[in-house]
Amino acid sequence: MVRWKKNPSTLPQSNLIQSTPHLQGNEWMRFWKIDKGTGQNFGIAMLARNLQGDSIILCKSIEAATPIKARIKLVRVSHSRLPQLGANSIWCSFDTGKWTRIMAGKTKVS
Repeated sequence: MVRWKKNPSTLPQSNLIQSTPHLQGNEWMRFWKIDKGTGQNFGIAMLARNLQGDSIILCKSIEAATPIKARIKLVRVSHSRLPQLGANSIWCSFDTGKWTRIMAGKTKVS
């Protein structure tokens, strides 16, 4: 289950507009969440959306020794799936409210 810090419906419209990046062309913004399960299991969820309103939801249970390794696996999965759909730029927010371009151009994941 993905838990958001704030319910988007309670935010004023201006805050919602200001808190998202200005997308151009085939750029995507991505939200993700990782929750610790039992043992070495982590639940991961990702929502990616582009300017045209196309959305991708990825939910998966993965096995990793630490939360940072779970994050790396999530990045690898998302970076292998989004370019297949034509994404050439991905924006991500790291709980600061500022958006950063984490992928631009041709990124290869092996």
